[in-house]
Amino acid sequence: MSPDKNLINTVKDLETNPVTSQQAQQFQQKKNDRRKEMLQDDSKE
Repeated sequence: MSPDKNLINTVKDLETNPVTSQQAQQFQQKKNDRRKEMLQDDSKE
């Protein structure tokens, strides 16, 4: 079984510390976009 994609992404997010609040917001937006893609992928199967 391959490691959970969400967990890997979370670890990567934790490793990158946002410098400004704008960067933090961009990280959050990317995370939300990934979540939406994951949910869409799940519903296709």
